[in-house]
Amino acid sequence: MRPSRFHEKGLYFIDELLAAAIGAGQPVLEPVGSMVINIGGGNTQAGVFSLGGLVCSGSLHNGGRELSRQIMEYVRKQYGIMIDISTAERAKMRIGSLLPQDMEIDQVTLNGRNMQTGMPDAAVVTTEEMREAINPVVTEIVDCIYQVLEQTPPDLAADLIENGVTATGGAVQMHGLIELIEERTHLKINLAKHTSDAVIRGVQKVMQDPSAWNGVFSDLLQ
Repeated sequence: MRPSRFHEKGLYFIDELLAAAIGAGQPVLEPVGSMVINIGGGNTQAGVFSLGGLVCSGSLHNGGRELSRQIMEYVRKQYGIMIDISTAERAKMRIGSLLPQDMEIDQVTLNGRNMQTGMPDAAVVTTEEMREAINPVVTEIVDCIYQVLEQTPPDLAADLIENGVTATGGAVQMHGLIELIEERTHLKINLAKHTSDAVIRGVQKVMQDPSAWNGVFSDLLQ
């Protein structure tokens, strides 16, 4: 990211992940390490920031929508029933947890169309089946985060151990996802107060006081 000064006649852009970090209230300008995980509908981003810059990062073209598509594909292959993306989305959010728990919804009825008869039909899918369906994508998301942690300098890694990692994006609200990331990274994951609109809030915060954020801008057009 190439820093520049902000002025009225210039057109600038700010890194999306950095905007999410600012919107989540992370101390990105300070000489400490802070990490943000942003899991949106279409992609996953993870990055470590310090002194207004992105130290290391990783991204994946998978997010919440891919989890829903995996449920759709599983139901099609296993039950011969086509369901739409909104049905898969509702099923995804009804999963008790990505980690097995004593108390959770045992099964979900998914309404769709039978691929052989063309008639309306339904499949009764267990939460364990849905966990199985989305596990490959969840694993990719966790691996992306893990790879960023492997790139993090030791001094900044120490800050992450002490302060934890902040999670933003609509998909982080999926039951058990935060706990699963914590289990596999051994770090405390803090859910941002405004998970779904952290990027927008970050941009708003920067635009309210541009001079305070000169170091995080990049030139797009001048």
